[in-house]
This record gives sequence, structure tokens and C-alpha cells, in this order.
Amino acid sequence: MNASTRGSPALPLTLTVASGMADRAMRGAASNDLSVCVAIVDAGGHLLVVERSERAAAASADVAIAKARCAQMYRLPTSALAKAGEHNPAMAALPHMLPFAGGVPIVIDGVHEGAVGVSGASAEQDEAIARAALSALD
Repeated sequence: MNASTRGSPALPLTLTVASGMADRAMRGAASNDLSVCVAIVDAGGHLLVVERSERAAAASADVAIAKARCAQMYRLPTSALAKAGEHNPAMAALPHMLPFAGGVPIVIDGVHEGAVGVSGASAEQDEAIARAALSALD
């Protein structure tokens, strides 16, 4: 979201915005016949929204939340943390670390407002679905 193109300052991540992002992600997953869980956390890593496809594994909800929290706490996509962890396996012991693709920060007008996490498909698909959730900000 870019305030200069909208004519007014961007709003922070709200429950309404987070719900729209989760809906966008879930629709994208469903259109590709993928069963996933999507979680959105705020700037403090607190859960705002979690949605689960009917066929998604129950554990996927916890993993999606953990990916979102990891992306927010480290302000990096979890895929980047996974790559860094290949060279430094001790990273896995850090607090809130879950170095698997599928978590991406939500940055609005340069401010880290939260993160989205997705679990249930392949690492690449989880990441793509998480990034699709960000398109709801446009």
C-alpha cells in the first residue's frame, strides 16, 4: 500500500484488512485445489485471523501461525531464513524461528505491520499463497 498513490496515509493492519488478506489467500489456494491454513499476525506477533480449508491437516493451523510470527519477529520472509539456516543450522534454536517457506512480512508504507503465514501445501506453494495475500493491500 502506498499512501502517495492513495491520496491519504495508509491505515495500519486492522482485523478487516487482515480478514481480506486471508480471504484472498484462501481463494487463491482453492483455485489451485490446495488445502491450507492461513494466519495473519499483527506487529506484536499476536494472532488476528486464522482460516483453515476443510481438508487441511489440523497441525497446519499451528504451523501457519508459527510461520507468520517468525516472519514478523525477524522481519524477513521465512524462505530467506530457511536459506540462511542452510549455512547456520543453529538458527533453528532461536526464539520464534521456523525456517520454512510460507511466512512473509506485511509492510505498509515502510512500516512492518504484521505478517502472513501459510501451511499445508509445498514450500513454494505456501510462499506463493502468502504473497498473494499481500495483493489484497493494493
